[in-house]
Amino acid sequence: MAESPDDVAEPVVREFVACLSPVIERGLRQTGRAPLSDAQMVALARTILVIGARGGWARRFGAERDEIRTEEVAAWSNLLGAAVSERAAELGTVFKQVLKSCFQPSPQQCRNSFCETDSAGRCRRQERVYDQGRLSGAHCVDCPYWTEINDSDHFAFLMDRWIAGEADLRAHRSVYLPDDFRALRRWRPKAEGSI
Repeated sequence: MAESPDDVAEPVVREFVACLSPVIERGLRQTGRAPLSDAQMVALARTILVIGARGGWARRFGAERDEIRTEEVAAWSNLLGAAVSERAAELGTVFKQVLKSCFQPSPQQCRNSFCETDSAGRCRRQERVYDQGRLSGAHCVDCPYWTEINDSDHFAFLMDRWIAGEADLRAHRSVYLPDDFRALRRWRPKAEGSI
């Protein structure tokens, strides 16, 4: 088991960076923030992999599948902040979303918050500006649909429930239903102890 970021096997780091980097870079771009350097991205990836080796993966994939507590997310976010200290203050929300996408187990059923409307018929999760601040777009980071259905079926499922219609969903698909997030949510270490 990796005890520090420097202990993580280089092939695992490269594989994980390939999934993590597009998600974080898209999130930063959508919110008008500067990209991370390659060194910063690798530092984040290494730190997340260590958190996973210390029990994060077991939370998501283990028999108990415990939900992540707020205190854990805060403590893990502090570890990520230490890895990229010069950007930590602006990346708190990104850290929280990435950590939950990696370690939060999926509920048995989708909460359907992506199609909940208020009394005026407005659905915040189907608003592009709102979703640009979310790495997972319209869905929750732990939505079971990220791992249970393929991208085309997922799109069709959303289409049936999309208030603004097909043209809006198609035009902003990378915001509402980001494929890079699906890849991150599906990533897992190949074997226990491989990190």
